[in-house]
Amino acid sequence: FPSHDTVGETLRYMSSFNGIICANSTFSWWAGYIGSKWNDMEIVILPKKFSNLEKGSVESVLKIEGWEIF
Repeated sequence: FPSHDTVGETLRYMSSFNGIICANSTFSWWAGYIGSKWNDMEIVILPKKFSNLEKGSVESVLKIEGWEIF
């Protein structure tokens, strides 16, 4: 990414991909969410563990129908 991009521009760019493998962060989760809802993103893969997730599992808290967990 160009260093002068704003956070919003970076999020918009990431959400335009055909698919995304989310990092252990909610920033990439939002890119996947936006992309799957409005940009026809075909695949979103979440990590099995999020380091700060205290209650519930990734499946019950962060997974959207049709997303994969790795």
